[in-house]
Amino acid sequence: MRGMTVCVHLSLECDRPRKSEIGLANPLRDATSNKICKEAVVGKAVWNNAVLADSETYETVDGNIYFTMDALNREYLNESETTTDYSWKGAANYLSVMVDGEVNADAAWYYAEPEEAAANIRDHVAFWRGVQVSA
Repeated sequence: MRGMTVCVHLSLECDRPRKSEIGLANPLRDATSNKICKEAVVGKAVWNNAVLADSETYETVDGNIYFTMDALNREYLNESETTTDYSWKGAANYLSVMVDGEVNADAAWYYAEPEEAAANIRDHVAFWRGVQVSA
């Protein structure tokens, strides 16, 4: 799987004290239960102040964050007729973003039928063209 990094970020609930309350203790250790707490890392895509996608579970491939379809706010996304072919991922389909009457054409893409090497991003969507993506 050339150039591929897989990230799945999970959140564990715990009542952990603030850093100021624990001095030099491990800030990721819950003082009451002694379990290790993990911060939720949320991937988010925003354009024109609208949240297009957010999730604690996503894939990262070639430096791009791919969100699952159920993490999308579909009200802002419309299918495009644009397609491209990427050698090891397969055929990409595009989505245009529309927020408050402004359109960002082909600002998102996904692989409905990816090559085997990119199977982990089947039905996942990535963004570009001015969409702010963070994780």
